[in-house]
Amino acid sequence: MAQGLPDTLDSSCTRSPEASSVKLVHHLSRSQRREQTLRKLTYLIKENFGDMYDVRPFGSTCYGASSRDSDIDVVIFPLIELRMASGPMDLILQTPGHYLVGISIGSGVASVFIEDSSQVAQLLQDNGYTHVSCIPNAAVPIVKLTDPETEMSCDMNVNRRLGLYNTALLRQYCLRCPGLSKFLREIKIWVKSVNLNNPAVDGLPPSFSSYAITLMTVALYQDMGFLPNLQADKDPILQTHFWELHGDIHRKVDVRFGACKSWESPRWQRRPSMSQWFRFWAHDFDYKKSMISIRHGGFIRRPRQTQGYLGNIVVLDPFIDKVKFRIPCRIAGSNCTRRIEKATLKEFREKCDEMYRKLRADGRQDLPHGFFAASV
Repeated sequence: MAQGLPDTLDSSCTRSPEASSVKLVHHLSRSQRREQTLRKLTYLIKENFGDMYDVRPFGSTCYGASSRDSDIDVVIFPLIELRMASGPMDLILQTPGHYLVGISIGSGVASVFIEDSSQVAQLLQDNGYTHVSCIPNAAVPIVKLTDPETEMSCDMNVNRRLGLYNTALLRQYCLRCPGLSKFLREIKIWVKSVNLNNPAVDGLPPSFSSYAITLMTVALYQDMGFLPNLQADKDPILQTHFWELHGDIHRKVDVRFGACKSWESPRWQRRPSMSQWFRFWAHDFDYKKSMISIRHGGFIRRPRQTQGYLGNIVVLDPFIDKVKFRIPCRIAGSNCTRRIEKATLKEFREKCDEMYRKLRADGRQDLPHGFFAASV
């Protein structure tokens, strides 16, 4: 049975927020506005759907790699245990965007079950949130919203818990390597500046998600010896799994990882520079023969049987590649960049080469601080 979730949200967020008609954006720091936004959302969900639901943030804001204009990624999930049987599930509700499965055998009361993401969208609109839009048919159905008081934007999903565990893993990598979160933040700012941070934007070809860029960077650090493989640690600090049901996919997800406490970073070698990062992805990495996988410690060769590893660039999710299926199903694979077209990858490599040449011509290893000043 799965054991708990990584804690990313203070329990104070369950308290009722003080009512205010005054915008908080001018009175609070970004971190305070983020906490207030999460507190209000948590209270709203519990008040309307019941105290069996919780709200937690995940993503780069939880490990220090977010920029000033980054959205907050949020997941709503039920605080219940799922009773698994050898036969059919006790409860399977598969309406679009609906992920609540199983039967509650723990504490918690649901006033109303969240049947699809449109319920959440309607609740947000009724309570004054702006720019609310529901995207139920996305790979991960989300509700986009903006808090009018704090002016913080959020992407909210229902019960996709994997993001919480991915966040916990990446946060541990940032703890093992001081400076990594800053490096990730700056690389993502650059990717956005060249318009290649659009994984699912209408009218634009799919490009890199911030998550994919993060995995690529961690893999490069691992390959150069500046990060260990936390998932290979035989003394895990998080030892659990959970069951996920999405459409016809019923899978057990193993999310164990450790801290590699005995591992030491090489002190005699300079950590990767942005110049090295640009050169590597422009010239050194073999996109046809290799895959990016932090679960394997950096890079591995593509298998001859490419089923599940299709794509012009393959960036494997650190946990999804380990799933075990209880029922036959078809999946798109665990490649986080499978939708990136050949022309988009070519543009990415050209942009990396352009920046590498510019830095080399200027005698620099990293971009000047002024490049990031407006976004930090």
